[in-house]
Formats: sequence, structure tokens, C-alpha cells
Amino acid sequence: MIAPLHLLYLHGLQGSPQSEKAVFMQRYIQHHHVDCRWHCPQLSLSPTANANYLETWAQQHRDQWVGVIGSSMGGFYATWLTEQYGFRSVLINPVVAPLAKLSLVDLALTPVDQCWLALKTPTKLHYCDHYWVLLQAADEVLDYHEAANFYQGCRLTIEQGGNHRFVGFERYCAEILFFFAPGAAGCALK
Repeated sequence: MIAPLHLLYLHGLQGSPQSEKAVFMQRYIQHHHVDCRWHCPQLSLSPTANANYLETWAQQHRDQWVGVIGSSMGGFYATWLTEQYGFRSVLINPVVAPLAKLSLVDLALTPVDQCWLALKTPTKLHYCDHYWVLLQAADEVLDYHEAANFYQGCRLTIEQGGNHRFVGFERYCAEILFFFAPGAAGCALK
């Protein structure tokens, strides 16, 4: 018997556990995958507070079957978790350089938050086959080229049009769960 998948969904900076993508994914799991444990915390605006929560969560689940979905800033946190713990992650229009992006939205980061972001932002990836990155070229918040370049060598899906929220995300729910399946290949380009 296969252990249940612990699926961690990390929303973006202004998102919530009730974001459209989180709701789509949770509903899909409820209707099709009974043996999946859904985790979707309300993230803080503080990177260090989120890091403390996610570090504790990851330690508790490190020996279990884990998949992480991260949208926007949640994609940055998912990348950090993947690089720390080797989890598999699906990233949706992820933030690549959070310190620069957060300063543009006039978020009052503490010096501790700034330091944590500077130290924890990866400069290269060690687990390319653990990522699937979904990008839409008409993202009005982030330049999709940054993510396409940073995650080069990972599985990339780049759609023309769309927006930062990723139009049509629900089309990918089944394939995302397949990506997290034991033994699934993640490095093929799409």
C-alpha cells in the first residue's frame, strides 16, 4: 500500500488558502484522490515567519511522500523547500529574485527578512528533475523570461497569453498529481 501524498499548496504574496488555484486543486483531490492530505496554510507577509513555519512543516513530513505547489512568492518558498529537502514542486509563475520584487511592492521588510531572503535565494538548482514550472507569457506582474532562464533544464510549460494568476490552471490538476507520483519523470521539456 502506497502512503498518502502530503500536498502542500503555497499561495502568493496577496493570496490565501481560498485562492482560485488552491480551491481548484483541493476540489480535484476531493473528487478524484481520496488518499491525499491537503495542506494549505495562510502565509504571512514576513519571509522569516513563513520560513519558520515551513521549516517545522518540512521536518514533520520529511520522511513522507510530499509534493509542493507554489504560486508566485509561494513558488519561491517551494523552490527553497525543494533545495533543502528534495521535495518535488510544481511552480506557477514563480518569483525568482524575491528581495528585488518585494522592494518594488513597497513591502516593509525587516532587516531580518531582508537578510533571510538574501541568504536563502538560490543561485543555482540542484534538483532539476524535481521541478515542473508553469509560466504564462502575458504575466503582468513578473517577466516570465526570468523564471524560464532560472529553471532552464527543469520541466517547463510556457503558454502564450494568460496572466499572473495563470488562466486555465484547472486543466493541469490531474497532470500535477501524476508529476508527484513515485517514479514520475520530471525533467522532460514540454
